[in-house]
Amino acid sequence: MRNLAFGIALGVMMAGNGGQRPQGWISTAWVAQTAPAKLILAVIEIGFYGEIHCAWCQWLVPSPGSQGGQAEEQVAPPPAPAPPKAPALVRYNPPSVGSSRIDNALGAVSQFMASNIVRVTSGDRNFVPKGGARDSAHLTREAADFHVVSISDSRAYRILKGSISPVATGFRLIEHGPNTVTQGAHLHLDARNKVGQATVYMHEGRTPGTRSVYAVDRERTPTSALLSPAVLLSSLMRAFAGETPEEAGSDHRSEYYPLATGNLWTYRVQTGRNGRSSTVEWRVTSTAMCEQGMAYEVWPTPSDDDDDVMLLHESAEGVEEIDDDDLILKSSVTTGERWTSGDTPPREFRIVSAGQPCKAGPVRSHDCVTVEEQDNAIRLRIMTTYAKGIGPIRYEYFGPDAADVSPVETVELLSYHLSSR
Repeated sequence: MRNLAFGIALGVMMAGNGGQRPQGWISTAWVAQTAPAKLILAVIEIGFYGEIHCAWCQWLVPSPGSQGGQAEEQVAPPPAPAPPKAPALVRYNPPSVGSSRIDNALGAVSQFMASNIVRVTSGDRNFVPKGGARDSAHLTREAADFHVVSISDSRAYRILKGSISPVATGFRLIEHGPNTVTQGAHLHLDARNKVGQATVYMHEGRTPGTRSVYAVDRERTPTSALLSPAVLLSSLMRAFAGETPEEAGSDHRSEYYPLATGNLWTYRVQTGRNGRSSTVEWRVTSTAMCEQGMAYEVWPTPSDDDDDVMLLHESAEGVEEIDDDDLILKSSVTTGERWTSGDTPPREFRIVSAGQPCKAGPVRSHDCVTVEEQDNAIRLRIMTTYAKGIGPIRYEYFGPDAADVSPVETVELLSYHLSSR
């Protein structure tokens, strides 16, 4: 911690000295041995100049005479190594993208967003989905639909409209808002524009009145309004330490929704009292770091929609859905406790019971929590039962009225497998 504080203080002194090294008061050998100081100085240099200028980096390497005694000859030190490059984190699960231009652009977007995950929800297609265009670039393998984890679509769109955006030329970027004519809100990137041409930025479906109305954005986002310094610093710290998302982990673990790569839950889905029955499998396929911390990707098989993935995060408060920024299960479970979460209209939650036995199909538990959720956006009331050490074992979906006592759909756990974590 003392070394870290020193790095910050030294960087501030440099800023006040025109970016030059302070003279005659500190041992260069000692500074060279303090990795946190190097990192903080690199971050400060990025903040002032937008890149690392190694003219001053070289004095971070100890000179031959700095270890004590007198050097016979002053030898120019080798140039300092380049700062670590933020990794590109793009998740294709299950979509594939045939265009190398789009694939490279998505990786550049992840790096530009300080290694936030770019989650691809749709790529190459051989069909036209509801609300899709018959001349869609998806049909010619030149497009991808995506989200940037932990950043809203609208904010990511604004960031990517900046003049230093990695997709500033050669593409078309469309923000499909919450009222989109397509199957759901997302960002769309395609390579229909020529290389070198200014990217065309468009939006659709931000409000009910703009559903299916495509408008071109000609205004660019100022550079000063781009990435949060905290996000950049977090990404550099992880890269500097060589830390992977799995190694970083989470200090908070949910007893009622265990999350680890490889965890698997198989459910029976019953529609209506005498309706059709099917099975669905939910699996934690991977993890990655986002702004909030560790993110777990939970995918269904089969998938009804290419945006069915859940992105979950364990925090001190409980289990959160990252995409919607919703707290779905609190870490403190007390019968009668209520909370709201998410945007307008918010989702309303209430703990109906805690510490009670429960069962679903062949699965039984002596310690369960049942949470009632009122989702006003989709007009459904949902009862979810979580079993300690197992996870969600039952979902019941009701109409929005309290008088609706028969579920329109029931999802019950048939089997599960939990990996060690």
